[in-house]
Amino acid sequence: MPTALAAKQPPPQDGLRVLVIGTSGSGKSTFASRLAQATKLEYFDLDVMNWRPGWYGRSTEEPSLFLADVEEAVARPNWGRAGNYAITRPITLPRLTHLVWLDLPLGRVMRQVIMRSIQRASSGKDVFPGCRET
Repeated sequence: MPTALAAKQPPPQDGLRVLVIGTSGSGKSTFASRLAQATKLEYFDLDVMNWRPGWYGRSTEEPSLFLADVEEAVARPNWGRAGNYAITRPITLPRLTHLVWLDLPLGRVMRQVIMRSIQRASSGKDVFPGCRET
């Protein structure tokens, strides 16, 4: 049985495709995933699509396969996405309905990057499968 809260949440808007961009450490992934969850959009992160074990970057090592995966993802009717990969712009930009640009003050971004790096390195957990910060 649906809860009252679930009943009040709107269904995904048909044709809503949102890209979140910004500098490294600006909170793109966090913002985009929360936005997608709140709006019931499918979320995908280009970093997750790109990085393979040992920090193997598909966008540079196998760009045609990486772009094929991106093309498949952005062909869907509704999505929220985080990432700044220039190689994906010709595929992604024509499909966008909304663009969010996180433009935070440098001091805040640096604090976020430093704290994130410390947390990642000290936890020993993978950032992406087979990829750890040390």
